[in-house]
Formats: sequence, structure tokens, C-alpha cells
Amino acid sequence: MVAFSKWCKEREVELFAVDRTTIELWVLSLQGQGIQPRTTRRRLAAVQGFYLEAVDAGVIGKVPTLRVKRPPVGTSAKSGIGREEAALLLEAAEDAGPRDELLIRLLLLNGLRASEVAQLTIADVGEERGHRTISVRRKGGRVSVEALSPGTRHALDRLLQQPGHADPEAPLIADPEGNPLSRHGVARITHRLGRVVGITAAGEPPLNPHELRHSFITLGLDAGASLRDMQRAAAHADPRTTADYDRRRKALDTHPSYLVERYLS
Repeated sequence: MVAFSKWCKEREVELFAVDRTTIELWVLSLQGQGIQPRTTRRRLAAVQGFYLEAVDAGVIGKVPTLRVKRPPVGTSAKSGIGREEAALLLEAAEDAGPRDELLIRLLLLNGLRASEVAQLTIADVGEERGHRTISVRRKGGRVSVEALSPGTRHALDRLLQQPGHADPEAPLIADPEGNPLSRHGVARITHRLGRVVGITAAGEPPLNPHELRHSFITLGLDAGASLRDMQRAAAHADPRTTADYDRRRKALDTHPSYLVERYLS
């Protein structure tokens, strides 16, 4: 609570005049400092406790923190990988073979979750109106049909030409024994290829599938895709989830650090 009070004082905001927008700006400032999501949630809880007591005492009418979205814990706090890193990763995946290339492309260019990739079978491959497609089993049992880019189609065709891909019920992306990859198996491939291209160095957290899904959204927005299209492609039930990626991306691009440096130079 002391740090929040200091933050408000620096911006000449009265503690009892704080609204939801002010709290959200503070949370964004914590993210910009690299504060971990779990720490941010603890700080939010402390601030909320302060305002709950203020409401009980009749000082203010409502708690400004109640509808503020809490950052998720248990997932990567990174913002994904950039354009150049993504291009290097695709090259490394192509060199590793069609299975690894298709896997990385589905994570990075279609934004699939590790569990969704692991469930794919050869029968899920299809064509529709001139598009090569895959049918993806989403959260809640919903199935969505996703288009594949030309490079992904090429990787898919290379994979299907290999022995062991004639049975429609066989896993599309399998381990060397022909068994479906587990979520951990998917992660092991992203870990390995992340080290190959130098995205992650010794001692750093490995490149995980969720970072590639995150990158799909941020790179898609950078490339000009609309929030609505990205929400559909990422299978976000709540559009605010996609908007959070956009806000975080813009918060980094427009961070005041750049302005201050230019001002001082």
C-alpha cells in the first residue's frame, strides 16, 4: 500500500479520489516494471483491503479495485517473441523436419494451445472453399475450422508424405513411436528450438508453447489484423482477453521511457 500511495502522490492523485481507471494504469505501470503477476495480485489485494475499510468507514462510496482484471498466474509473464525471432524460429523448425515445422507453425501462425495441437488427428485435415484447413477441438468441446497459411500447408504435405500417416485416426503430430504428443512433449520441442536459435539462453526460462500463442496475437495485431479477427482466431470467449494483449503491446510500444530519453538527449 505504501508503494501505491507514493505512486498516486507522484501523479497528484488523491487516495480517496482514485477510480478504476487509475487502478488499471497503476497495474500497467507494474507490468511495465516487470513485476510478476503473483506480486501484482498481492499488491492489488492490499490496496483493495484499504478501500474496503474506507467504504466501511463511510469515507468513500465504492471500492475502485473490484472490477479491475487481475493478471493471470501460472503462465509466462513474457510478451512472446518478436518478428525477427519468430522468423528465425520458423527456419530452425523447417531444418528440424516437417513434424517440428508443422508444430511450430500451428502454435505461432494459428495460435493453437499445446493441448489443441496434441489432440489433432489426420482426419482433422480438410479443405474448404480452396483453403487447406484443420478442425480444432477447443475448450468446452467446441470445434473450429482454421485456415492454414501456404507455408503451413507445405509443412503439412511434407509430413503426410512420410510413412505412418495413412490412418485417419492416427495423431497428426506424433512421437517417434507414433503415439500422440503430450502437452509436455509439445513443450519439449519449443524448449529445444528456442535454445537452437538463441531465443532463450542458459539459465533463462525455456520457450514455451503459450509464448508462441501470445506471439501469434501480438504479431497478428502488428500486421494489421483486427481485434475481432484475432479474438476469433485465438478462440477467446471474452473479447477483453484479446484486448488485454493489445493493451500490453501498446503499453510497451508507448512506454514513457522512450519519451524521457528523447527529451533528455
